[in-house]
Amino acid sequence: MEHYYDIFISFDTSEEITAREFYDKLVAIGYSVFNFQKTKVPGSSNNFRVQEKAALDNTKFFLLLCNGNSYASEEVTFECNSFAEEHQSDHVFIFEVHGFKENHIRIDSWKKCVRCNDVTEQINLIKEKIPLCYSDQKVKIKSIETDKLYVSIDNKIIEVSDNYEDLKTLMTKHDTSCFEWKNNEYNIHSLNSDSFDYLIGKIECNQLLAKQLIEAISKNSKEVNEKFYHKAILTPKWEYHPKIIDKAKEIISYSFISVIGKQLSKLMAIGKEDFSEDKLKKYKEKCYQIMKYTIELLSFTLLSKLWDDVNAKTIQLSEQEKKIISDRMNIAFEPLITNKINFLNGLIKIYIDNEDKIEFPVAEIKNNYLELLPQGNVYQSCIILKELTEKKANILNCYKAETHLATVLAHFSFLAKYHMISMKKIDYRQIRNKLPDYLHQYIALGIDNKAHVDAEKSELQKSAVFTDAVLLYKGDDYNNHCINLFPLVIDYNALSIEHGAKICFFSYKQNPFDEDSLEYICLEDNSKIALEKNNILARKKDINDIFLSKEEMKIYNIDCIIDVFNEMQECLTSEEKLFNNL
Repeated sequence: MEHYYDIFISFDTSEEITAREFYDKLVAIGYSVFNFQKTKVPGSSNNFRVQEKAALDNTKFFLLLCNGNSYASEEVTFECNSFAEEHQSDHVFIFEVHGFKENHIRIDSWKKCVRCNDVTEQINLIKEKIPLCYSDQKVKIKSIETDKLYVSIDNKIIEVSDNYEDLKTLMTKHDTSCFEWKNNEYNIHSLNSDSFDYLIGKIECNQLLAKQLIEAISKNSKEVNEKFYHKAILTPKWEYHPKIIDKAKEIISYSFISVIGKQLSKLMAIGKEDFSEDKLKKYKEKCYQIMKYTIELLSFTLLSKLWDDVNAKTIQLSEQEKKIISDRMNIAFEPLITNKINFLNGLIKIYIDNEDKIEFPVAEIKNNYLELLPQGNVYQSCIILKELTEKKANILNCYKAETHLATVLAHFSFLAKYHMISMKKIDYRQIRNKLPDYLHQYIALGIDNKAHVDAEKSELQKSAVFTDAVLLYKGDDYNNHCINLFPLVIDYNALSIEHGAKICFFSYKQNPFDEDSLEYICLEDNSKIALEKNNILARKKDINDIFLSKEEMKIYNIDCIIDVFNEMQECLTSEEKLFNNL
């Protein structure tokens, strides 16, 4: 019998988190593991029972996570009985989890199986009892040439194409599932065509990401579609052509919204570095940061517009809606990624529930509501990206990080329609007998199509807009309609009266009982910036004196950030300062 999997994990639905932990750890070691939510049996249908039975018939070992609910679970009973029909009890591992009792095991011959509580002990037991290479055949990729692999099987060198399916067929003939490459062992069934190409260097870092994002962006950008993608697809497997894929990476960096495009450019640069463990670590961490910043940017955009609507009395928030916002604004540590996603989804729900009163500032986000729920692809990819930051820095984990980042950003590809600027200064100009003009001095955040980074610009306009503010807008004209992201997103350099831009996102309150201190994250290097109120206006009395000193202006600007944040919080949550009435 051909085995697709080394291990089948059986569990009651209450142990889904534990099952996932086992799945991830075992796959990381190199085992091929069936888990219905993550794996599809080759050739089987999508029907749950059919697919499950096919997996049980094609699995070598059975891992039962047994708890107090297992004996009553129809699924666990079906899986146990199905596996017992064809396999011996020494191919079964039973691990106690919550509320386990021995009489919960309904198959008598399994009661003598080894059972243990410690997770580390459990994993070590599996490694001891289940060989990664089930066959005695020793398979090793010795070298790679153009379109060819030279594979050693029992000291015989066999030439095979550098194709995943061809190598898999060869290994199946020799009844083995594991191979060695660069002193590491891999299970052929835990890979697919893309991950195998990634592993042997046939696909380079960012190649899959660039292909998927260009395809997604081309649907939102007529220019990208007509000038690049429409021409690129005329070349078969265009993503494998260095010049074409490099151009795609460049387009992605300047097409994606400002601060995210700049982060993608950094990711592309990491991908071009020489191979090292440090490169792999930086790569998967940058993938996580880009995902996190994208989620937060969308959240802050929705929250900023909501503040405008509440302030204008267009909408009155319910107590539950106020609590969603209060929990985020009062948090005393950087929120977990699950909290960030749930906050974004909570804001989307507020807009959906009040569509007759307010409009989405980014209308396209509404279509992603279900994807951001726990069962959605975006939610799951975000969780996996976070988990990967804590895992070993190897090429396969970088592949996973890249593919899951691609999943997230493809759903948010509409951000290619949006832009951001940092409005640093507006000068008033009026010549005698002429109407007044306003000289806008700002930084176009991100990378433009001429490779300029955070380009400084000036424009003479007939009206003023917000200063010392980061503005988000759709299209080419920020004067037409823009969202003021201050104080959730700030340009620290503008507020410090320095050249260039240093974009920071609000992270958390240093102390939830202290309204005068906030913590921000700088996107440039992921460093933290602590801001504390100095109350300089109370000490100086005359604001004109403050404007004469650059250092005092910086202090005053920081005071303004904290004051405006507190105003925003009070407006959206109806929470007055904690100590006002003491």
